[in-house]
Amino acid sequence: GVNWNARLMALKVLNESGGGYISNFAKGVIYATNMGAKVSNNSYGGFFKDQELLGRTWYIPLADALKAANDAGMIAVIAAGNSSTNLDDVSDIEGELSGNYPSDLEISNIISVAATDADDQLAPFSNYGFASVDIAAPGVGIYSTLPGNEYGLGSGTSMAAPHVAGAAALLLSKNPDLKPYEVRAILMKSGDPV
Repeated sequence: GVNWNARLMALKVLNESGGGYISNFAKGVIYATNMGAKVSNNSYGGFFKDQELLGRTWYIPLADALKAANDAGMIAVIAAGNSSTNLDDVSDIEGELSGNYPSDLEISNIISVAATDADDQLAPFSNYGFASVDIAAPGVGIYSTLPGNEYGLGSGTSMAAPHVAGAAALLLSKNPDLKPYEVRAILMKSGDPV
């Protein structure tokens, strides 16, 4: 891995089919924040907003959870999505800017991650955007864990984001006093421009 001395906390926020609710993502972020996590990998997202559910008493907005994580000093590394879309140009039917949620949130602890291939080129499926995506990392043919206690190859921004989360954790291991926005800036400035 990228950071071989990190402690990991696995949180299940999706069901066995890979589906789930935004409020479960929020509960996962809140739990990790409360447990003192310094970096979270968030390999989920899509073209939706959770503001539609505001006002329901059971609902915890993901944006609020990520803001609380920022206030607590946690870096949130988030997959940019796999729709081959320039997120700078995406609009919803009401005409408001709406990219890949939650990677499009403007919170200083969020690092939005695209995927690259073995030739250091943007993966054909990866979302991108000069303003909307912060950094890219390997996301094609990544050897990883699979259900059933097995290993195999996977592709997607969900494979790229953990590389950045590991790099952020490695950076914090050398300088634990860095703020989330400082880690984000260092990673973005030290990446190779391609």
